[in-house]
Amino acid sequence: MHKFARSGSLAALSMLLLAVAACQTSTSTSGPNERPAPDDVKTVQIEVSSNVETLGQRMTDMGGREIAIDASNVPASAQAQFDVTDLGVAFLFRAAVAPPVVAGVRLQASHVALDGNFAYVSYMVQGQPTDGAVDVFDISVPGSPKLVSTAAMPGTEIAAITVKNGFVYLAGATDDPAFPERAVLAEITLSNKLLTSKMRLVGLPSYFATGVAVLGSKLYVTSGSGGPNTGGLTVLDAASLKKVTGGEPFLDARDVSAAGLTFVAAMQGGPANLRLYSQSTGSLSKVVSLPGGNIPESKSGVYARDNWAFVATGDGGMQLVDMVAGSIAASLPRPTMTGVLPENAVTNAVSLADDLVLTANGGAGVQVAISNYRTNPLNLKTFVTPLGRLDMPGSANFVASTSSSMFVADGEGGLQIIQIVLK
Repeated sequence: MHKFARSGSLAALSMLLLAVAACQTSTSTSGPNERPAPDDVKTVQIEVSSNVETLGQRMTDMGGREIAIDASNVPASAQAQFDVTDLGVAFLFRAAVAPPVVAGVRLQASHVALDGNFAYVSYMVQGQPTDGAVDVFDISVPGSPKLVSTAAMPGTEIAAITVKNGFVYLAGATDDPAFPERAVLAEITLSNKLLTSKMRLVGLPSYFATGVAVLGSKLYVTSGSGGPNTGGLTVLDAASLKKVTGGEPFLDARDVSAAGLTFVAAMQGGPANLRLYSQSTGSLSKVVSLPGGNIPESKSGVYARDNWAFVATGDGGMQLVDMVAGSIAASLPRPTMTGVLPENAVTNAVSLADDLVLTANGGAGVQVAISNYRTNPLNLKTFVTPLGRLDMPGSANFVASTSSSMFVADGEGGLQIIQIVLK
């Protein structure tokens, strides 16, 4: 079985994805994003709310107070290179969002996807039972986010989320006997960026799905170990959700990114490997061995940009991989923090805000680093240098960012929304 470990990442993913508030086959054909469902895809209705006034009660305005960068554990060599008191950037705490309560269970934030002026957040449960939800935030005004839509999913948990072409895609699993194994991909139709009640699900191999990415007309989905069949990377046609050529089975698949120029990058754990697939053929091009990824059943993410892959490898920290060369260009160790056990300070995810590299590190919060990857395309003396860490109230499971905003899926702490401003 593959599930997220309790140590500083998301805890046990027991089942995932279904048991929704009114499960029934949809016969509606209205709306610009409607698609016919093939025989092996199950279409259900989910419970959606867009009452902004009610949803706003879950948000706490944090007043824009500045979050100090704690550089106490940064090596002296790094402190000598960059003055954290004069970086020219500030992190302002704008809002804390309480997790939704579904079927009487308080959830925890697991993943974030950004799409223009909207942020989409997934939720799950640590251990049993298996409930989940999806939130949509209007972030058109960086200092004033608004919760505008939510979908409750009793009996459902979500490990990863992405948004593309008018659909939300969710990686998870289900105990629904209609599927031979628990791992599934779900698709929710959007209308004007907001959630609708229509969701389609398709079964995948293994115990649950761990990551999802979209490239053109294809969906790339990772699913973990366990179950009758081995997971790995599965490629689906986005319109029909049917399997197409590409990908392969492999153990301990943890995440996937298709945002690079040439490759689809899949993260494998136990130990860590970055598996690179051709975007044109879908075949495996190369495997890059990485340090870390040794904690069983834990969360590890990959973020691809251009020919770079920023890979969170848990106990191995963050590795910056030159995907063309197939080699590690720079590394960022996981932070140490007094009072936090090493197994609770693992690197779960990574995101970018211009030259800043932001990593989610469980109980150690969010680490802030700086890199010259954008201005050094030839990979000469590429560096990722730590600047310090931002303390979070919960366990930083995931981070997503733009040049002006940062969203931290903070476990039972819910969602933390932080504005990034130039001083």
